[in-house]
Amino acid sequence: MIESAAQYAQWCDAAPSPERSRFLLRARANTSVWLQILDEYPRCQRQVSRNGSISLQVLERLRAVRDFGVQYRVLSNDLWRQTHPDDVDPFELSPNEHVEYELTVVERSVLRHGLLQWSGPASCTEELSIAMGFTSVANLIHDGERIGAAIKGCQPLQHFDWTRALLATEIGFMSNIVGAGHDWSIATGFSDEETLKTIRELQLHLVAGGAALRAFGTIPKRS
Repeated sequence: MIESAAQYAQWCDAAPSPERSRFLLRARANTSVWLQILDEYPRCQRQVSRNGSISLQVLERLRAVRDFGVQYRVLSNDLWRQTHPDDVDPFELSPNEHVEYELTVVERSVLRHGLLQWSGPASCTEELSIAMGFTSVANLIHDGERIGAAIKGCQPLQHFDWTRALLATEIGFMSNIVGAGHDWSIATGFSDEETLKTIRELQLHLVAGGAALRAFGTIPKRS
């Protein structure tokens, strides 16, 4: 049981570990404590939104924040969907809808570098650029600069753009065949460890599935 907002914030700020993940997902607290956490430590709202035990009052507070990653957790919450059946269906989002995410400076920088590497050490093919949601390598570079500038400037982007940014970063960071690979840390100034940690958090936070994924092509039906 979480007894204070400060106790939760300590766990929230702790280094990633299985123990931390389990605690943040499963910890329980009175509604007053959850609201105190959101008031005093707004940086923890991501983690709070992922907790399955939060009350409707806490969900209502989170539904009003600007960060769409947090909103999406609320929209996907069973309690919220039962009590607000007329709210947006999280599985029927338009890939062209513009949304905002409250990201850290490091998260924004990693995404921006992930896009810019395709005009630097990365070596993209026309086919791969299309697979990543662009129309060509030239379009990847052009749109990558536009998307990267918007991310740096904390501007809203389409779901499709956020998804393309994340995918381009995942491939650009990891692949040494087509991406920056071993040159990543030299080109960006981010170590592999910090980059991987950041990408893992972005994978949890950015809404990159559903309608946004369908914009890439046909999703096969699962048997």
